[in-house]
Amino acid sequence: MIRAARLALFATVCGLALWTTLAAAGVASSTPSLTLNPTSGLPNAKVSLSGTGFPPNEIVGLYLDSPNLFLQAPGPRADAQGAFTTSITVPGASPGAHQVCGDTAYPGAPPQQPAKACAQFVVIAGPSPTPSPSPSPTPSAGSTAGQWTFTIAAIAILIVAALVTGWWARRSG
Repeated sequence: MIRAARLALFATVCGLALWTTLAAAGVASSTPSLTLNPTSGLPNAKVSLSGTGFPPNEIVGLYLDSPNLFLQAPGPRADAQGAFTTSITVPGASPGAHQVCGDTAYPGAPPQQPAKACAQFVVIAGPSPTPSPSPSPTPSAGSTAGQWTFTIAAIAILIVAALVTGWWARRSG
């Protein structure tokens, strides 16, 4: 009976060890990948980014073209299945194809399983700036219709006031 229990315990431990090894090999052998949506846009475009196949619970550093330009600090953390979703703003890069990469081996990162994936983003040249129209000359004082209306109304009020004052003075005197 004790011998059977020991044999069962030994088989269980060996089975767990084998399962752990195979599970770790399955995680390590999955190839990381990145998906961008959209895959092209103007400089400073907002892009949805999703990654799969990264080491579980690891931080993934995101950068454009080289690890000298990180897009987020510190970057998204992969979930227990090695996946993450985030959004980034592609900086004002020059028009053309660029690589958006996710990498677990970034400066200052603790030792972990290295994993890297890249996806292409094409920066589209924005429209050429159109020259702004030159401002029209500033009108001189008294040259607009509104100012003329005000001036005529003021003169009319003065004339009416003078007539009323004259009439009042004749009547009173």
